[in-house]
Amino acid sequence: MIPNNSFNFKKSVKFNFNGGEISSDGGIFLFHDFLDKIGILKLLKKKFHIKTDKAVRPLNNTKLLLQFIYMTVLGYHDQTDYDTMKLEHALLSCFNDEDLGGQSAISRFVNRLTDDTLTQLEDINELLVDFYYQNNKPEYIISDIDTTNLAGYGKQEGLEYNAHYKEVGLSALAVFDQFGLFVKGELRSGETYCSNGVVDFIRPVLDKYNTEKYKDIEHLVRGDAGFATPGLYDACEDTNTKYVIKLKSNPRLVTAASEIAQQVLGANIYHEDRTFTSEFMYQADSWRQPRRVVVEIRRPKGEMVCHFFFIVTNLEARQKLVLALYRKRGNMENFIKESKNGFGITKISQAKLLSNQNQFLIKMIAYNLTKLFASSALPDTMKHHQIGTIRNKVFKIGAKKTKHSGIVIFQYASAFPLQDDFHDIVSRIGELPPTGTG
Repeated sequence: MIPNNSFNFKKSVKFNFNGGEISSDGGIFLFHDFLDKIGILKLLKKKFHIKTDKAVRPLNNTKLLLQFIYMTVLGYHDQTDYDTMKLEHALLSCFNDEDLGGQSAISRFVNRLTDDTLTQLEDINELLVDFYYQNNKPEYIISDIDTTNLAGYGKQEGLEYNAHYKEVGLSALAVFDQFGLFVKGELRSGETYCSNGVVDFIRPVLDKYNTEKYKDIEHLVRGDAGFATPGLYDACEDTNTKYVIKLKSNPRLVTAASEIAQQVLGANIYHEDRTFTSEFMYQADSWRQPRRVVVEIRRPKGEMVCHFFFIVTNLEARQKLVLALYRKRGNMENFIKESKNGFGITKISQAKLLSNQNQFLIKMIAYNLTKLFASSALPDTMKHHQIGTIRNKVFKIGAKKTKHSGIVIFQYASAFPLQDDFHDIVSRIGELPPTGTG
């Protein structure tokens, strides 16, 4: 007899977890259908191989990679979830009812990953970004570069105290574009300063967007004062890339801006706020040439001292437009936050840094695949939803698995309120042109 438990509000209402072949993630078929239609399933089989792994395994590495991606998209970020979810009926059906990996299988898989698989994952992610651009044809691309701390615990390789974030962790260097796509990333030791190695990191991106393929698309790099390094300016200029980067204040900059402020403000009364913009050419000792600096000068009401905000740029645009463009980089904070809260990049717990670097990229590939799914398959009212909302509306749907005459049927609740949207998504996926993403 199956034991039942009672709810507190009414003892005659009972529950158990023996409902049979019922899925709580019935919407995963939409995601699976989309990946199949645009060729991602074939792409992973073609591009992902652990060359050092010669063992014959019942669970092949490509299948475990795909399972890892699906689990991340569905919000299961702890490896302990895999032991339960390997029995999830909708997930099993995506894999033709073949066995899925539990916690131990996934942990061993992650520890098998190498420098070579890291390169493969970077190439796969690059193809996903290309796929988006080919289908949406942007007039320009903005590459926002930033770092964030991923708190860690225990004896993970690379865990160090970061004075800026005031916590122990790993440092993630990342580039996102204005659409929220993850362009490139690297997991580093926690104490690494944000601009260390940034030129070598971003140069492949700059070179790529300086090719014939992207000749009609302007590329701009945006970063805060942590990336105010002459090597980055030089690399951008050498690849016909525009840049808008905040400068840290220094005595020479303040002197130049103060002279401008004195000319404009003079002995003006102090009972009102004053804000205006200006610009001047400036060359630091380490710079190879003078560069344009746009400054916002603000004198608050009742104060005699001005506050300065400096931007170095090679963009030929009005001063206020340059400042407004820089301040929009705040959107990247939202992309990083969604990566952390929605895709579990903070839940990277292997001992080896290389294993965690691979795991980080897999989670960000799951992030990008969700972005592609939303932009290509979701109704207009859902396209800009974050992953939490997409899960609630699209993926987290209860479904009962039945079989009839050899046909598998997943039955969704008749009272499901978004049935029209569900049918719309299936139709949108069906109308997508088949593509060879790889």
